[in-house]
Amino acid sequence: MVNNNTQVKVLVPLLLLSPVTWSAPPLKIHVFEQEEQKEPANQVSKVPLLEMHVFEQQKQAPINQKTQAPLLKMHVFDSSPEMKNNAVVAKRYTNKNTPEKDELALSYVKSESYLKVGYRQDDLQWSIAGPEGTPNILSELTWKDIKIATVSTGTTFIFESNWLIDLNLLFGSIYSGENQDSDYLGDDRTFEFSRSNNSSDEGSVLDISVATGYNWTFPFNQKSPYPSIELQPQIGLSYYSQNLKATDGNQTLAADFLEFQVPLGAFPSLNATYDATWFGPWLGLTSKFNFTDSFSLSLKLEYHYVKYGSTADWNLRGDFSHPESFTQKADGYGLIGDIEAEFKLDTQLALNLSISYQDWQAHNNGVDKKFLSDDTTLTTQFNGIDWKSVGANVGLIYSF
Repeated sequence: MVNNNTQVKVLVPLLLLSPVTWSAPPLKIHVFEQEEQKEPANQVSKVPLLEMHVFEQQKQAPINQKTQAPLLKMHVFDSSPEMKNNAVVAKRYTNKNTPEKDELALSYVKSESYLKVGYRQDDLQWSIAGPEGTPNILSELTWKDIKIATVSTGTTFIFESNWLIDLNLLFGSIYSGENQDSDYLGDDRTFEFSRSNNSSDEGSVLDISVATGYNWTFPFNQKSPYPSIELQPQIGLSYYSQNLKATDGNQTLAADFLEFQVPLGAFPSLNATYDATWFGPWLGLTSKFNFTDSFSLSLKLEYHYVKYGSTADWNLRGDFSHPESFTQKADGYGLIGDIEAEFKLDTQLALNLSISYQDWQAHNNGVDKKFLSDDTTLTTQFNGIDWKSVGANVGLIYSF
């Protein structure tokens, strides 16, 4: 092995003769050699590590000012045959004081969570046909002015690749509403022979939606991020449900030409339930206009393909089974439009105001199946259902 002093004596003349040396600042070279350590035969032996520290002197540094020169560090590894992978050895000698950065496979660059309270009003109507389709409307049920107090929450994650995940949940409690049950003997709602107008001030609603999409941002001015527009096409899956009730019955029409007479007036024992569900995939587009750093407007449109299903319990019908008196199913669609205004309160908190409108219909492949008390089943045509809703919300959005 060559002595360290010999190495320095050879290197210094070479540096002095080099033309680069004359034009560059003086360099100081410190060469250290680590002593070899014997290791067990079954372990890969560590090789000598030479560290070369090169300091560049400042030309004119004030006397009272401490100068810190850049540090250049050179690691020289033995290239003997037993060293099959220098990268492994290099990792051993990495400065352990330097923390390693853990990179997550799905690290997001932006996320928002919201909490809102609001008001929603729903109208829902469905009908069935008689046996073999006659009359075309035998019975029709309407829930009108269903007033709902809602609370909703959700989170959006936008990742470094601009892909996003969107989660939304809404729960509502019904506190007011009206129900009407009408029966007909003729087509197109003619020869109405029974009608009851009832209360519907109980029940609940539940909305669940999950989606993924992509976020594009287009600034109008290349020199400034505002104003700008964000476009988010999305594809998702949703589940919407309504748990409706009819209580405090009041018979308001009873035909006198029937063999049996239904007395007019109240029948408080009514406690019928109707549970409706809308489930399926959807496509949507959100357009967000960022006017300034503190104000933005968003417009969201969604188209849903849905499988509709319902289960009912008509508690006063002795000829029906209980608690499942009949079920209904059909195919349809839903349209949702939402407008939101966002006002930033600080860098992480924003005030959100929104108005939404929904239009849902399920009229295709409708089937109504009644379960009778004698364990028989009667199947007839389900004409379909229409559900319309309008709502308003206010809440806070937290960015993190």
